[in-house]
Amino acid sequence: WAALHFAAALSAAEVSGLLPDASEPDAALAWRQLGGSDGAHDGALQLALSACEAGAIRHPQDASLACMRLRLLLARCGERPTLSDLAHLRDPFHEVASALRGTLGALCVWRVWIEAAIAAADSTSQPQVVLAVWRRAEAALRAESAPLKVLLAEWLCRLNLSRARELRPALLRSPPTPLRVHEALLAHETAEGPLYGKSVLQGASADLAGQSGGVSARCCVAAELVALFERAVSEHGDDSVDLWLHYARCHLRQGAFAKASAVHDRALRVLKEQLHSDFVTRYQEALRGDAE
Repeated sequence: WAALHFAAALSAAEVSGLLPDASEPDAALAWRQLGGSDGAHDGALQLALSACEAGAIRHPQDASLACMRLRLLLARCGERPTLSDLAHLRDPFHEVASALRGTLGALCVWRVWIEAAIAAADSTSQPQVVLAVWRRAEAALRAESAPLKVLLAEWLCRLNLSRARELRPALLRSPPTPLRVHEALLAHETAEGPLYGKSVLQGASADLAGQSGGVSARCCVAAELVALFERAVSEHGDDSVDLWLHYARCHLRQGAFAKASAVHDRALRVLKEQLHSDFVTRYQEALRGDAE
């Protein structure tokens, strides 16, 4: 938990500006004590919270100050709190988020709350609680919640794959979704799951199809992976050459040249025209690499 180090990074001048009734030496001393690696002294922590509360009265729309106060409240929960330890902070968080609704600061507040939920000791064993926080953030921020999806995706990728598959629709159900989210989920699926599924063709029909250069006689790219690629290109297909190449390579590695060619053709229809040359060049390199 970085709240103490975050607090220590503020200068004494910044702190004293939040404390109209306190002397600068007292305020500076409090923040230096908060920076200790062994934890915060209760008195120093309380003084720091008082500074934030006094500042909030003077600057109610200051998101940085509000987030500082929330981080200090989190620091009081200990180094590795559980989700139940954080439950009593729900009201203060919602109060601040409501006060900053419609401003850029609201995103900062929800980021702090989601970071806290993800960092909880039992976040991976109680993922629905974390997703409940996400749903509230999404409802409050709407499209502006997209940057928070990156945090959730990184957390989902720490879960086992079967659990991540169950939960990720909640993250992907409403666009926009940053490309980094799709990349993280694809990397997780590629690393942990089967890359290929069974072929729909059997026996002699499969052999014949393989000889004719059609669908792979052995297997095809796994359905879960295809679904992730399709969702990714639906949002970022117009400007991500890497995404289309990754999709095509999955087919090429399995010898499914017809499907790779279909991805190639789609990419040229969807990508911005200025990206076509780069895509074609790199696709040809991928073909040569596969042949070798």
